[in-house]
Amino acid sequence: MQEMNAYVLLAITLLLGLVYAILRNQYSKNVATRPSDHYSFISLSSLVTAIVLILISGGVCHPSLFTIALGVGFGLLTVIASVSNLLALSIGPMSYTTVIATSSMIIPAMSGQVFWGEPVSVRQYVGIFLILVSLILSVDKEANEKGSSLRWLALCLVCFVATGMVGIAQKIHQSSAYRHELSEFLVIAFAVSTVLSLGVYRIYERRGQASGFISSIRKPGALLLAVATGVCFAVVNQINLYLAGAMESSVFFPIVNGGGLLLATISAIVIFGERLNRKRTYGLVIGLVGVALLL
Repeated sequence: MQEMNAYVLLAITLLLGLVYAILRNQYSKNVATRPSDHYSFISLSSLVTAIVLILISGGVCHPSLFTIALGVGFGLLTVIASVSNLLALSIGPMSYTTVIATSSMIIPAMSGQVFWGEPVSVRQYVGIFLILVSLILSVDKEANEKGSSLRWLALCLVCFVATGMVGIAQKIHQSSAYRHELSEFLVIAFAVSTVLSLGVYRIYERRGQASGFISSIRKPGALLLAVATGVCFAVVNQINLYLAGAMESSVFFPIVNGGGLLLATISAIVIFGERLNRKRTYGLVIGLVGVALLL
């Protein structure tokens, strides 16, 4: 991977990230029928991701305590970000949900200035302000009367924070003396994600709010979508973790997130036929401009 041009790797991760987003949106809107289904989906998907990462790396060695601890935290944040994103997609538009999730680049970009001395320009501060305006415009009054708009926004904000913290964890690990333990770090993270998601699913089962893990993943399309997203996520995270340490935060995060946002927005309109009201359309455009200013 080190021998490949960084921008070639960026192109690959953007394409696979788009496929990943489309598959998750398909599962959330057309396959999952209850909240517990999202945990079975994440558990299986994370297991596939861990297996693929082991195959890609040719095996794992004994990691340091630093990698283990950060990997556990990364796994926990991944579960939180994934579940909140899937639930948000199930009740809200893919385009706007992606805008808010992508705006999480604010968190690692600002951390680059605070902890690594990487500059943040006036233009980027304007972008942050526009993203905040976009968040305000995202609340739909008509949908909120049914309780769905604020619930969707709350889920998006949880995803926003968790995804941003994931970015910081990436930067911390790949800027440390243990960056050579990249594969071990990711395998630990997704093994933790698998166990945590399965544990939460079992809680739903004991409460009578789930029909059984096997029944959940045997729903039409569930198994295929979980495996496909697991493979995509493995490759994307392997590339992104390498690039997070090889490139400046203010360059890598805006490009990988901004490019993914543009592709996801186009696919939401073209493939899923999403239509937003005027207020949300303005908010979406303002959010896109804000993300562009962060580049």
